Amino acid sequence: RLIVWPDENHWILKGENSKFFYQEVHAWLKKYLGAPNAMVADNSPQ
Repeated sequence: RLIVWPDENHWILKGENSKFFYQEVHAWLKKYLGAPNAMVADNSPQ
């Protein structure tokens, strides 16, 4: 996903733009790199 702010350069300096940018980055990381559901350890005797 490409997000462009015409009034920003290489650094996103405006607070609302920066907040949105990092929310998008975290959502992307969660989508593509998120850990699978953790399995619950079963400590019962087998």
